[in-house]
Amino acid sequence: MNQLPKRKICLVNPPYLRILGSHNDRIPIELCYLNTYLLNAGHESMVINADYTGAKKYIKWSKLFDNFHFMSAAVNGQSALFDETVERIMSLDPEIVVISAADGITPWVDSGSAYVSAILSDKLRNLGVHTIGVGPFYSKVPEKFIKNYDCILTGVASPTIIDAVEQKLKGIVKGKTMNLFDSPPITSVFPDVRDDVVMTAIGCPYSCSFCLAADSKYIQLPINTVMADIANRMSPLIDIGDAILPLSAQRSEELCQSLSTLDKTYTCEISVSSVNERNLDFLKRMGVISLKLGIESGDDEQLKNMNKVQTTKTILKAVDLIKKYSFRLNCYVLLGGPDAPVSSSDATLKLCREINANDYIINVWSFHNLENRDFRYDSHFSQVLVEEWGLTDVMEQFFELQKPEKFGLGQLL
Repeated sequence: MNQLPKRKICLVNPPYLRILGSHNDRIPIELCYLNTYLLNAGHESMVINADYTGAKKYIKWSKLFDNFHFMSAAVNGQSALFDETVERIMSLDPEIVVISAADGITPWVDSGSAYVSAILSDKLRNLGVHTIGVGPFYSKVPEKFIKNYDCILTGVASPTIIDAVEQKLKGIVKGKTMNLFDSPPITSVFPDVRDDVVMTAIGCPYSCSFCLAADSKYIQLPINTVMADIANRMSPLIDIGDAILPLSAQRSEELCQSLSTLDKTYTCEISVSSVNERNLDFLKRMGVISLKLGIESGDDEQLKNMNKVQTTKTILKAVDLIKKYSFRLNCYVLLGGPDAPVSSSDATLKLCREINANDYIINVWSFHNLENRDFRYDSHFSQVLVEEWGLTDVMEQFFELQKPEKFGLGQLL
């Protein structure tokens, strides 16, 4: 039997926040998992994060919204960053380029655009490169974008990438389940991106109506794999990237006993319904110093529409307990939505002021009805959606809640 030739491959996270005037220096985790499979199969492959700049300071969050006209132009092909990214990629002479449209592993799956990625693919194909699309957008609606790619691989970080590369597969390919025992090979990322995000589980057990990860298969990674991954990281502060950190009694104790020995401190997300003394005690012993809490809305009816298992009353109770344990607290806020009355933003602003968290992440409702909607202007930073949801007059009041430091990342300008 003839052995298939080894391929030269680039796995690319396209510029996204750079289009908006900022950056994301963190590792593209799903691409790193895919790269693991390819390296282990003997291919010459490399991850490029085209959203990397190396900057240690960030523009204000409100500027992402102010700059959204740059994204509106980019999703229609009008951005010099396409040519810059093509230069970087083609300088490495790849035969195949894998392009992500957001990250299917991490909960911040919105940090990407299916349309931007598709345009980049078109430009590379015009230069004779075989392209493969991956990511949550393409897994949800691959039929919309297959014309822009030689192949779209659905599923999360699938080892089927090896077949897709070696056989130069065409069309929409359903991926097999990821290999849970592989850790992302951080040293293969180019250039020297931030290595502080680690997963202990993939997917999410909840079904929030606004999230691309809703109802995604929830799989806990083996403890030994998690420990090996963390041990390879240079960062002293590890952001556990799980959508929600698993907090069953047995899993909690396993994580606590293992992660507390690694001379690291941690941040993580926790759901309102999971905030109790037992769980906070576990997190404290594990070395967690900062919690991210999805309060989303101060309107109980809107929380119900979001499929959130919480009310304003339970949110305030959870916040009080978190403060009692002296955790730093970041709160996620999600404004607008197809079923949200304009008055819900007033209730949310009142709740945020009452909570008085260390910081707030202010987003607008984005993902909905991908099959039947042209969603190129949908984003958690979308000025188009701010206007669609009737939020223009309240956004500045929410931005005033934000503090000048992005904990674990750097300073806002």
